[in-house]
Amino acid sequence: MYIYDMELDPEIEAVGDALRYAETKHPNYPKSLHRRMSILTEEIGEVAKAILDYEDNRGDVEDIKHELRQSAAMCFRFLKHLNKEEKE
Repeated sequence: MYIYDMELDPEIEAVGDALRYAETKHPNYPKSLHRRMSILTEEIGEVAKAILDYEDNRGDVEDIKHELRQSAAMCFRFLKHLNKEEKE
């Protein structure tokens, strides 16, 4: 069951924007699941770096949010391609 949360609307929109940007910048998404996972892992690593920078007073919460949005976008891109491949 989906529980609608209006506070998440701007974040969901921002993740969608990040997804569309990534698809435009990198239109050739790999077929290899390992390569896809590498892309996602790299994004998660950037979240970890943003958190470390924040805790060391070299970054701010907006940097963390930005990296989380990009990571979420890559999760959705992975799912999107899996769903599309299941239908083929």
